[in-house]
Amino acid sequence: MDNEPMRVLLVEDNPGDVRLLRETLRDARGGQVSITHVVRLEDALAQLAQGGFDVVLLDLSLPDASGLETVSRTVTASPQVPIVVLTGLNDEQAAMRALRQGAQDYLVKGQGDGELVMRAMRYAIQRKQAELEHQRLEAQLQSAQRLESLGILAGGIAHDFNNLLTIITCNAQLLHSTVQLDKAQKTALQDLETAAAHATEMTRSLLAFSRPSKPQARPLDINVLISDFHRFLRRVMPATIEFLLETDPQPCVISVDPGQMQQVLINLCVNARDAMPAGGTLTIQTRHVARRDLPSHLKPRTEDDEFVCIRVIDTGTGMDADTLRLIFDPFFTTKPKDRGTGLGLAIVYKLVEVHKGLIDVASQVGKGTQFDIYFPVAQPLPEPQPDATAAHGKEHVLILDDEEMIASLMKTLLESRGYQVTVAHRPENALEFARTTGQNLDLAIIDYNMPTMTGDVCLAEIRRGHPDLHAILITGDAAAIADKADAVTQVLAKPFSANTLAVMVREMLDKRKKSSE
Repeated sequence: MDNEPMRVLLVEDNPGDVRLLRETLRDARGGQVSITHVVRLEDALAQLAQGGFDVVLLDLSLPDASGLETVSRTVTASPQVPIVVLTGLNDEQAAMRALRQGAQDYLVKGQGDGELVMRAMRYAIQRKQAELEHQRLEAQLQSAQRLESLGILAGGIAHDFNNLLTIITCNAQLLHSTVQLDKAQKTALQDLETAAAHATEMTRSLLAFSRPSKPQARPLDINVLISDFHRFLRRVMPATIEFLLETDPQPCVISVDPGQMQQVLINLCVNARDAMPAGGTLTIQTRHVARRDLPSHLKPRTEDDEFVCIRVIDTGTGMDADTLRLIFDPFFTTKPKDRGTGLGLAIVYKLVEVHKGLIDVASQVGKGTQFDIYFPVAQPLPEPQPDATAAHGKEHVLILDDEEMIASLMKTLLESRGYQVTVAHRPENALEFARTTGQNLDLAIIDYNMPTMTGDVCLAEIRRGHPDLHAILITGDAAAIADKADAVTQVLAKPFSANTLAVMVREMLDKRKKSSE
């Protein structure tokens, strides 16, 4: 503003005051003031609606409004433009009320020169900018707090769901292995297990949203992930939007965290949905791209020669060039205040960057938007299937879980394989048993999240009397406690299958046996 004229809207109905003010401001600023003069408040509000003003000099007595009404209506019409009241009313109480209504300063005509008015206007602009910045930061803080609260809620829901899914999955597998079933019953159980597997992916998505974490990247076919996640994505789309999948016929294997990749897809699809309020088409495509065919302005951070492109296209409102330059900035949004945080695309950008990917976007107003994300091709890893046929034993296992159904289920599964099992539902009960038992404890299976004590703390207490005890910590959020695993402690993620539990128990007991030899 030092190099450009200060743009002043002068709202004053007295021609003599207008002439005097123009002269004093010209002398004070050397012509660096651009004044637009109006007589009526309605004309002032119309000018403010067009924008382009740095400050308003406002009289309190106008032909169509008077008193504090002039301040309140001006503030309401243009809350981002500072107001300096310039009036003939020398009243301290009126000045305080005007400031409470939103004016930045209150000047009395004839009690100051042009320099005073200029200084008041400059300070008013600075204070308004500081006030707006404070409001922006406060809004960001509130958005972050809402997200944190939602994340805590999502994590709690995911924890409860993982317990339920463990019960459903393991009991279905137990029925398969212990009961003679006809064809229809086997199909029903398979459908139950399939539904539980889909629900498991949804809880993982909730956990990925509920907490930031380092990516647990592994090779996966993005075509499979998108196809499996299609049902969930379809639910966030209104019926007016057609949803198309056009995946490469060849596997598109990349190394990514599945939960975080689902976050990327959700944010891009929600962004596309909001760009098509009247309906349209959302298309997700995958394809292989050679390095030489990447857009020239993208600079890969790896030496890979082949990439997988995930393309998300909408037929929505599109964006202009100025908007495109800002879309990945945190808290930037073109949506109304109650409809967006401005974090979605910033999260997408960060997650793509963390996975050493590249992101490109093209858009035209009225013609939609296209996001292209590129990841280096990865080599698939064989998925080991647990062999539980030999996972039997006679050792003594202590189970600690405050969910009685989970504890009872694990007891049934392990006793059916020959193990001796003791169950506790509270940490203090487990500690008391460990202190008083005359039996040897070979393995402890402990739920990490309990009301009075975390699983690792309880395990450390139990090991005071059983120093060679091996253990499995079970949790619905394995990534969050991955650092708790060591040579004598393993982490098992809920929901788990009966075979996975049996194999891990046997592996840990064999480790203990080998370490004691």
